[in-house]
Amino acid sequence: MNEHEDRWDHMRRQLREMADRLDRTVRKMPGIGRFMPGQYPLVNVYEGSGEVVVCAAVPGVSKDDVEVNLSGGILTVRGKEAPAGYKDYTCHLKEHEAGEFCREIPLPARVDEEAEAVATLQDGVLTVRLKIEPERPGKSIDVTSG
Repeated sequence: MNEHEDRWDHMRRQLREMADRLDRTVRKMPGIGRFMPGQYPLVNVYEGSGEVVVCAAVPGVSKDDVEVNLSGGILTVRGKEAPAGYKDYTCHLKEHEAGEFCREIPLPARVDEEAEAVATLQDGVLTVRLKIEPERPGKSIDVTSG
C-alpha cells in the first residue's frame, strides 16, 4: 500500500460521508421521510477497541430472513420482513413498510475481511462486529541507476 492509495481511500471515505449527509437531509423532507430506497434499515456505526460495530434496526425480522455480506469495505445488510397480519383490516396510517430491504453501509475504517466477523440478532437489532485491519508499515524501495 502506498501514499497514493491512502489518499484515494481517504477521498472515497469523504465522498461517502458527504453522500450520507445528503441522504440524511433529504430523508427529513416532508413527503419523502425515511422511505427512500436504500435507507432501511436504519443503522448506527461505531469504531473503537480495534473493531467496527454496525447496529441495524430490523424489528420483526428473523435471523433466517437476513443476510450480511462484506466486500470492498462495504457491509451489505439484505433481508425481508413479513407483512403484519392485518389484511382484513382498514389501514389508516402506515409508516412502516414490510417487504424486502437492502442497505449498503460504507465502513469508516479498513477492516480485515479475512478475520472472523460476528453477527447477532437480538430484540430487533442486528449487530455486526468486524476487526479493523492492523496498520502496516510502508515499504521503502531503493532507487538504482540505469
